Amino acid sequence: SVAGSAEAVYVGAPGHEVTVKVKASGKGKHAKKAHTKTVKNAGAVELLTSDGGSTIHLKQTINQATHGVPGDPKAGNHFGFAISTFSGIKDTLAVGIPGMSLPGASHAGAVVLRAGSKASSPWQLIDRKVKGVTGAARAGDAFGQAVAFSSRGYPGDANDFLLFIGVPK
Repeated sequence: SVAGSAEAVYVGAPGHEVTVKVKASGKGKHAKKAHTKTVKNAGAVELLTSDGGSTIHLKQTINQATHGVPGDPKAGNHFGFAISTFSGIKDTLAVGIPGMSLPGASHAGAVVLRAGSKASSPWQLIDRKVKGVTGAARAGDAFGQAVAFSSRGYPGDANDFLLFIGVPK
């Protein structure tokens, strides 16, 4: 999926492989050295910007290994399957992770939200186990397969938006 604003375009890459660092663990003959591993279909979102002309730059790749983004990259998460931006508040981004498993609910799905105009704005994890979200998390729900913002009509208010999250099942 693709979402954009006047400053940037976000491109979802739900089949993207993510390389993660695995820390050293154990001692003696059970010790494991630090290494990296590739996680298939973990997913990512690529942030593209323009210099004002016809040149487009890859500014950042965001995934669940990115500092501050909740969750761990896992095979089949499909981070970035759905993405949406909200033009009322700069850099507000919702990313669907329909393949993310929750305790007791395989592939129940989730969404991460960054609401704010600063790169340091915290990311929030939203799933069906969060207070105020209707329905129970069930295996295969694919919560976050679609995401969309709508304005409540209070321009400039940090709480101006509504976030709609699709659950196909």
